[in-house]
Amino acid sequence: ASHGQIVFFLDSDDALRPTAVETVLANWRPGVSHYQFPLEVIDEAGQVIGLHPFSQSAEEGDVHWKLIVAGYYRFMPTSGNAFAREALEKILPMPAAEWRLCADTYLVTMSTAFGPVVNIAEPLGLYRIHDRNNWYTERADSAHLRTIWRQHMQMWRSAVGFIDFASDGKNGAATGRD
Repeated sequence: ASHGQIVFFLDSDDALRPTAVETVLANWRPGVSHYQFPLEVIDEAGQVIGLHPFSQSAEEGDVHWKLIVAGYYRFMPTSGNAFAREALEKILPMPAAEWRLCADTYLVTMSTAFGPVVNIAEPLGLYRIHDRNNWYTERADSAHLRTIWRQHMQMWRSAVGFIDFASDGKNGAATGRD
């Protein structure tokens, strides 16, 4: 179990750069729901082959309302995030049945109800690509696309459920919007 005020989740096949924790700590400020940072993509042998596609387009700021209105915002996968314990305490435990796959989507999106997202430009982690990735794939078959859309709909339903919970006026994330 973790005890700190900043929580990293790391997929078992990914890695963090040695400077990841100190870089996040140097940038941390109160009230942020989570920080996200680029991930370098590595192959099964551990060789860097490029950047994760979302590394240059991950969105930051008050993205919770974009999530509510548009149903989505661009974010980094599990290993490219550091969360405020305060935000996690408000969204955990996670509804496990709905989020067996892509649990990072729940953490990344629901935490936005409790503060802005801040991007760090420096790649701080390594995202491994292999033939058993549940999400990242080069294929565009209909079964995989249906899975993506089911996850998007689940994300939106969960985010809408946080509107009343997050709009108590204490955190500023869901107030003053029409």
